[in-house]
Amino acid sequence: MLKDDSLVASWQSFFEENCKSEIETIALGYPENRSLIVDYWDIDKGYPTLTDMLVNQPYKALFNAEEALKNIDVAAEHKLQLHFRVNNLPDTQKILIRKIRANHLGKYTAVEGLVKKVTEV
Repeated sequence: MLKDDSLVASWQSFFEENCKSEIETIALGYPENRSLIVDYWDIDKGYPTLTDMLVNQPYKALFNAEEALKNIDVAAEHKLQLHFRVNNLPDTQKILIRKIRANHLGKYTAVEGLVKKVTEV
């Protein structure tokens, strides 16, 4: 249900065009390094439809991005199981913890907050 071959192909072409060297660097440090961190605006530059899907349908977008990472051909001893991370979201996606509401469910958001006290559960 989440897998979409055209979406996987879009992510794969993005990774091959823009992140190939980073993926190869991660492959050298695998399994200690497992995450590819990509700037939101780098994705938005060439593939605005991917960023739109990332914000509005994050489960589908992240699942297909990680499927595309499995298809990237790198010289590695192991089959890579990389995680896809996005940083530097636009200000419209940054929300204070106290402002989180039901309309934010299922959306990709960045949360800002301050930890004042940590206790046992």
